[in-house]
Amino acid sequence: MIETATENKGSVFAYDEDGNTIIPGDMVVYRRKLYKVESLEHDVPADGYYNERVWLSLEHYKTGKQITVEDFKVEVLG
Repeated sequence: MIETATENKGSVFAYDEDGNTIIPGDMVVYRRKLYKVESLEHDVPADGYYNERVWLSLEHYKTGKQITVEDFKVEVLG
């Protein structure tokens, strides 16, 4: 079972498309481009529907361009 941030408050848990753990500093692939994970952010909307999400702040390894994507849309290298 994958532990969620709700079960362990104070920690954010992120997992890639294959279920591998993601932490800041990891190198990931998103849309065939290489990025470094800068930070993780936990989000639970207040609309009455429980839909927990973890957003990743990524930095492109060559250009330094930063983007934000959901954790399950990337693949961790190595």
